[in-house]
Amino acid sequence: KMGVGLLKVVVPLLQTRLNSEEESTRQGVCLGLSEIMRSTSKKRISEYVPVLIAAVRDALCDEVESVREAAGAAFQTLHSIVGQDAIDEIVPALVKQLGANDNDIEEKEAEDGDELDEDEDEAGDDEDGDDDGYIEPELVLGGMRQILKTHSRMVLPFLVPQLMQRPISLFRAQALASLAEVLGTSFYRYIENVTRAFIEAMEREAVAGNGPRRQEFLQHAAQLNANLRQDAVHALVATLCEVIQSPRAKAHNHDKLAAVELLERFAKESKCDLVHNLESMLHAALLLFAAKEAEVLKHAVMAAANVMKLVPKNKNAEYIKQVAAILREVTHDISANQIIFELPGLNVRGALRPFIQLLTEGLMKGNENTKELAANTIGTFVSLTAPTALNPYVMLITGPLIRMASENFSEGVKVAILQTLALLLARCGPRLKAFFSALQTTFRKSLHHKSPEVREKTVEGLATMMKHNARVDNVIQDLVSQVRREEDAHVKGSLLTAIHRVMEHKSTATKVSSPLVSSLIATVGPLLSVQQSMVRTAAKKTFDTSVKYLEGEAEIKAAMAKYGGRGDDNDLSSDSEA
Repeated sequence: KMGVGLLKVVVPLLQTRLNSEEESTRQGVCLGLSEIMRSTSKKRISEYVPVLIAAVRDALCDEVESVREAAGAAFQTLHSIVGQDAIDEIVPALVKQLGANDNDIEEKEAEDGDELDEDEDEAGDDEDGDDDGYIEPELVLGGMRQILKTHSRMVLPFLVPQLMQRPISLFRAQALASLAEVLGTSFYRYIENVTRAFIEAMEREAVAGNGPRRQEFLQHAAQLNANLRQDAVHALVATLCEVIQSPRAKAHNHDKLAAVELLERFAKESKCDLVHNLESMLHAALLLFAAKEAEVLKHAVMAAANVMKLVPKNKNAEYIKQVAAILREVTHDISANQIIFELPGLNVRGALRPFIQLLTEGLMKGNENTKELAANTIGTFVSLTAPTALNPYVMLITGPLIRMASENFSEGVKVAILQTLALLLARCGPRLKAFFSALQTTFRKSLHHKSPEVREKTVEGLATMMKHNARVDNVIQDLVSQVRREEDAHVKGSLLTAIHRVMEHKSTATKVSSPLVSSLIATVGPLLSVQQSMVRTAAKKTFDTSVKYLEGEAEIKAAMAKYGGRGDDNDLSSDSEA
């Protein structure tokens, strides 16, 4: 233990050596101060506390990192002896020094001004002025970083209010970002106010048309968020989602753009476990797929893609449900009481890819409920996306759908798949030509399914495909042959309906050869008088749409006379015009 006499000599000596030009000496002083404080009783050291506090405070702002680290260790020792007094005497002084260095407004004025020469003259005059007490802000922040490493909970109440005074300046934003790694577990209490301050700053700069400064605020906010601890994640996500989901009350979307950019960066750069917040993040990003601004759409798409990358493989079924539910919400504009029929965000390049990957995985590997929901949700995406944006994904979507359609799944799965295939054919028919042969096989098999709804969706898909298929003869010939052989009245009715749906479009029917039309009429005609009503009804529709394509008026009249159709010239004329 050091005596009073030795302390009177050593402490002032060490204090003067803090001004040494040798960094090793200054570092040694800090180590010496720590040793003195550990080796002296609290009673004897008490009269030297003001000197020790001043020495530690100065050393914390040293220009050399190793000296600041040694000063940080000295601060810990000092705090263990004098407690809160160490915080109260050192931290406010450093925070005040940061405030004195906040010259962000002056920097902005200098950027906007045109008096550079005058500024240079004034700067020259200032070089000879009084700089006593000025400390470079980087050094102050370096000292603050040393304290925050071990005492963040006690330091943040002093630091955050000073740095987050609104409107937040670029200097203070940069200062907080530079301390991100040492803010500790107590920072979650401040994350909402800090995030809103950054969003307001980005919004302010965007309105002013100052893109570079806005980008700097974004970078500092993203740096801060990337270093957040796990306990702050929920608060950050909740704040960003609240901004994105808030009703639009402004003439612009700068606040929502800022929030979704921060969400995008956070999903990509955070080292925390985000799995419990993914649903909220995805919901917020997808909401902005309905925005009008191209920049908002671009970043909403990127945010959604970054979030989708974090979805655990074993949670695919759960997230398919969430995506489906969010799409229903997004496309139903409650305020306008209308349905959105095309979602602008889905037309952005790359927007569909992460969702198609999720849904095809669920379609191929999920249980029957998941398969059905995946197929229906693919259909929803197809219907909400412009054909030009959908074209690059046609091959990725169609192959799995056809593969699953050939399997023996429940009625619900079959209906969902066939309905989605029909949608794809309606939106991107020519792009599916490579699949026409496989689709024909799929539809041929499904027309014999026991479920009326499966057969109905099959007819719809087949009729749509034939609008883009030049080989109409082959399909009609196959259908006619099946009608002749089929004994089940319900299936026969569906086969006839399929022929009717193909022949009702002139552009398709005119591709059928005359001999095949004659064969078709010869097959359908006798069915007009069968007992089964569903066969008679379907045969009547098929006969009426097909008879007009017989070769020559005489052959048409002969068919009408033979099978009891509308045989007078007026009826035939009106049918032909139709």
